[in-house]
Amino acid sequence: DVLRLQSEVARAIAHQIKVTLTPQEQARMVEARPINPEAYQAYLNGRFYWNKRTPEALEKSIDYFEQASRIDPSFSPAYAGLADSYVLYASGRFAPPAEGYPRTKAKAAALKALELDDTLAEAHYALARVLDNYEWDWSGAEREYQRALALSPNYALAHQYYGLHLSIMGRHEEGIAAARRAVELDPVSAPINNSLGTRLLNARRYDEAIEQYRKTLELHPDFVFAQSNMGETYSRKGMGEEAVTLLERLSRLSEGKPGELAKLAIAYALAGKKAEARKLLNELTNPSKPHHILPYPTASVHAALGEKEQAFEWLERAYNQRDPELVFLNTELVLDGLRADPRFADLVRRVGLPPLAPMPKSIPSR
Repeated sequence: DVLRLQSEVARAIAHQIKVTLTPQEQARMVEARPINPEAYQAYLNGRFYWNKRTPEALEKSIDYFEQASRIDPSFSPAYAGLADSYVLYASGRFAPPAEGYPRTKAKAAALKALELDDTLAEAHYALARVLDNYEWDWSGAEREYQRALALSPNYALAHQYYGLHLSIMGRHEEGIAAARRAVELDPVSAPINNSLGTRLLNARRYDEAIEQYRKTLELHPDFVFAQSNMGETYSRKGMGEEAVTLLERLSRLSEGKPGELAKLAIAYALAGKKAEARKLLNELTNPSKPHHILPYPTASVHAALGEKEQAFEWLERAYNQRDPELVFLNTELVLDGLRADPRFADLVRRVGLPPLAPMPKSIPSR
């Protein structure tokens, strides 16, 4: 009966501190839902590994969520977690979309979670992630994020990724506010703190982004994503030497993972080290290498080198593969040199993103 006790304790605490609960939250506290403890344990293990964000950990998270769904096929959170893992596996550049993020897996898992429990905020959030990253159904994604937050206003992950959605739509101030709310709700989470930095990076508020990444690394010194994003921000701000030093180290530590190679190649290009950038570009596009070729980062390297035609060729490949990173078409600094070309506006239209006004190269610290 430990899970029933958990619900009673939560209800008592909410009453004592006078938290305002939605009707849906009140109903979930009152309703006694039988949960298999073994399925619940497997689900918690899945979330533990999901939060680590490495390809190896994400593979483990998928195994645990699948285990939870086998133990209890009616346990909705297991399917929501499974959808989350597929989404993150592809958007983290660990596998091509066709392998790591097929609709038949990610979307089916999210829809199964909703079929089992349409009052579960995690299920609506998981579906929103699929609609955002793979289907580019922006209005549908916004509807699902808002539904998740209506069901659970204090759900930090939903605030975090709704902030990403708003940033993609060019609504940067709203996106940053959502990311800040996520940090307020879960102030020690490495991914959530890192996400606030990235919303600031997307808005080209580079000094503030650097400060947020520093805060993230104070909490979690070994969180590679914050280190990598810090290097990317140095590069976009024009701090070429600092960017190259940091990203060279991370590339060595990652043993040449393509995502880190692409970031380093862009840093080289923006720092004027074009020979070094082209050497890495050849490595990124070498079909004999064991890693998969990433079309959007490859396009970004060509754009940073001023190679317009090659950049458009790879952007078209990214579109045909439904590369999740195409969502950043409107925010990426290195693509600024392509924006005046009608082909770029056409690509933005096909992805379904709103046409945006030119953004500043940098906004100094306040």
